[in-house]
Amino acid sequence: MLDKALLVFWAQGFDATSIEDLETATGLRRASLYGAFGDKQAMFRACLARYARAVARPWLAALPAGGGGGSVTSFLDSLVTAIAADPARRGCFMVNTAADGQAGEEVATHLTRFRDGFASALAGDARLGADEVRGRAQLALATMLGLLVLGRAGEKREALALAVRALGESWD
Repeated sequence: MLDKALLVFWAQGFDATSIEDLETATGLRRASLYGAFGDKQAMFRACLARYARAVARPWLAALPAGGGGGSVTSFLDSLVTAIAADPARRGCFMVNTAADGQAGEEVATHLTRFRDGFASALAGDARLGADEVRGRAQLALATMLGLLVLGRAGEKREALALAVRALGESWD
């Protein structure tokens, strides 16, 4: 049921999603939805948590600690492939939520996890000091977010891949 609600919120955003939309998608009545979650905002937050567990965390787990800059660019290359493979170009539910100004705490936690994951991967490069690791992790996060937004906007795979390639070359 939560997965069905997540898909509606992901496609339409929080504001554009009505309780009627959620009733239709889940097959549950308003009273059952309110009984399970309390309100639409609580259901939305539960969907964000579900997305973090089911989608974002597996992606983050694919980013090896200590792998260096090459592992970050490989991760971003994989992301470009996934973006291009989605015919609906839905983007990332968390990033879309951030763009809509919803659920700040959940989004902030999500971004911190990825920034920390990039920093952990980059810390494997002995040439980098702590400040440079933090800066590159922030740049990798900004690149990831840009790729997701551009992908949602319909940017071609080749243009997204070019950005990742340029990032990797800037680190060599």
